[in-house]
Amino acid sequence: WVWSPQGEVAMHLPERWGMLQFASGAVNATPLTYNRQWTVRAVAVAVYYANRAWHQGPGKGSFTDDVALLAAFA
Repeated sequence: WVWSPQGEVAMHLPERWGMLQFASGAVNATPLTYNRQWTVRAVAVAVYYANRAWHQGPGKGSFTDDVALLAAFA
């Protein structure tokens, strides 16, 4: 069983998964681990979804490499 927001199956969207950190110490006594790739991955996913929106809307089936056009869809 997996929890997902209504209308989408988040288990098939790994870019929207959260992070889970296990530790053997006391609760809240372990320092958080920072994923250095998180920001780059989040930007890449935002560009991907903006380009998909462009493709389905004003792009009329085409994609664009013009980031300025994608800004409205991010």
